[in-house]
Amino acid sequence: MTVPNTVEAAPAENTTIVTGRARRLRARRRNVALGSIVAGAAVFSGAALGSTTCLYGDGIILASRSIGIKPINLMLAILPYAGIAAGLSLVLYLVTGFVAA
Repeated sequence: MTVPNTVEAAPAENTTIVTGRARRLRARRRNVALGSIVAGAAVFSGAALGSTTCLYGDGIILASRSIGIKPINLMLAILPYAGIAAGLSLVLYLVTGFVAA
């Protein structure tokens, strides 16, 4: 009678032993990646806000000329809505910053 060979169970492919240092490095990389995404979003949202509220911006000039009003009147009409969007963006960026930290 032969005894079957015993084979030690090999770890599954997806399991790895993660040390504390490796875990901190992964978290730091994730924060850097999230930080660069949030920074890019902040730049683009600031550019959109500036383009929308700039009195001499092409969007304001073209829109005001096409409907026949002065650019200042159009900008003053858009300003409250742009302020709401800017305030909401600021709050959400702060929340994202505190959650990611």
